Amino acid sequence: PKVKEIWATVPSAAATEKLEKDYNLPAVRSSRTIEVVFTKNSRKGMPRRGDHNHELAEIRKKRKDMSGPLQEQAVFLKDKGDAFFRNGDFLAGVNAYSEAVQKDEEMVQCYSNRALCHFQIAEELIGQGKSPKILHHLRTCRSDCSTALALLENRKNLELTKDNRNKCTLKCLLLRSKISERLGEIQPAILDLGKSLNLMGKKDRAFRILEERLLGLDALTRTPVAKTPIHELIETITNGDTKIGDIAIRLYPLEPMVRILRSERLAETESEEAIKDATLALAALDQDSTHDANHKETSALLESLKRVKDRQHLRSRAFAARARGYSMLNQWSRAQEEFKSALELFPTHPGLQKATERAELMIRANGYLRRASSLYSRHQFVKSSRSLTAFLKHIPLPTAHIGVLCNRAGCWLAVKRYDDCIRDCTRALQLHDHLSKKEKDNKINTIDIKVKSWLRSAYVRRGTAFCWKGSPKEGMEDYKTALRWQEEIERKEPWSEEGMLLKEDFYMISTSNMKATV
Repeated sequence: PKVKEIWATVPSAAATEKLEKDYNLPAVRSSRTIEVVFTKNSRKGMPRRGDHNHELAEIRKKRKDMSGPLQEQAVFLKDKGDAFFRNGDFLAGVNAYSEAVQKDEEMVQCYSNRALCHFQIAEELIGQGKSPKILHHLRTCRSDCSTALALLENRKNLELTKDNRNKCTLKCLLLRSKISERLGEIQPAILDLGKSLNLMGKKDRAFRILEERLLGLDALTRTPVAKTPIHELIETITNGDTKIGDIAIRLYPLEPMVRILRSERLAETESEEAIKDATLALAALDQDSTHDANHKETSALLESLKRVKDRQHLRSRAFAARARGYSMLNQWSRAQEEFKSALELFPTHPGLQKATERAELMIRANGYLRRASSLYSRHQFVKSSRSLTAFLKHIPLPTAHIGVLCNRAGCWLAVKRYDDCIRDCTRALQLHDHLSKKEKDNKINTIDIKVKSWLRSAYVRRGTAFCWKGSPKEGMEDYKTALRWQEEIERKEPWSEEGMLLKEDFYMISTSNMKATV
């Protein structure tokens, strides 16, 4: 019934035709083609001015391009670049300053600020261990400084006060001298420092620092090392002369062999510096050895490549040196990547194969330890002990087993399994004694502060377990031994919260033991 009601309201075809005749609708219009032509315009929102474009261009150039839309003004782009620089986005700052320079070629602050951005990018790449484009950013930084100084010297009608002009000139001179020193061009660095001192005038603390730096560079050029051929210096450094190596790396900062030798020497003591040296060595090796023959660093690279029979072996040594630095910082994933890169370049090297396998082993070991630590923090002590047990079964690192046994003893202590805690602590102490006897043969560092903290924890946990089991005398003996190890630790770390807590526990246990005796 509802469907019939709906159809009853729909008008019929005859009624529709009658309605159309009554309204006298007009006929349908015929179609035709409309052609629309747009004029070319480089500026958004501005119409084309016919033959007066060249006049407008001259006017806008004289008015510092302040008549266009805001997004295309050089001043606006410079402010954007300054904001990017303050936020640490140096690559975006370079792009903003480059756009500003295209709008106004005389904006000297953009050149100086863009140079600083390139310098910061190079520093970040060195810190991250990324060798490509380091030298490109350093040379672009020097080029921008030179362009800014040329504008400041030749253009007297720049919209800068005398104070701002001097500040900009001083900033460019100091930055260019630093880059020249990084690239091994000592004489240009000395000239720029001399100009900076003349421009400063005021003999304050900054003046004295720059003066000392200038005198140091001048003395560096007068040393006998500066007159020694580079191949003789490399032989001397290879024989273990570290002082000559430090002087040579200032004279030839982009000589790959000098950088690699110092990186290998500093890998275990100053890992971060070793990584930087290896990165700069790879940057020098990655550059095109045939371009820009006027640079000293390129000529030094060519001389180095003539001495090295296989360039791939030199790159392999740089990767291996950087990998050892990462391994000392416990960054085993990065170390594994570097060892694999070195192994690809020198696949027959037996030491690289062993180092790569050890890095893989350490990555697996850290996985077990992270899982155990996560479970322990969530009070899942039994599951944490299982992860540590898997470490003991699958990771053949005897020295690390001392710490793992101590940690598993902590899990047993938390669930009141005192016999298991005592057994693991005893095993850890026995393992340390066993490794100490073979220290000379296996070269195991058993006096490391980390090992000392493990031993202290083993005695503390075993002593606590003895006390809870009702054997306070054995517990007191272990606490006394733990205090002796704490004294050894405090020789390198004068104060620690663990030491204070250990002394408080010892006092409480000794007091309760005396009361029980009375």
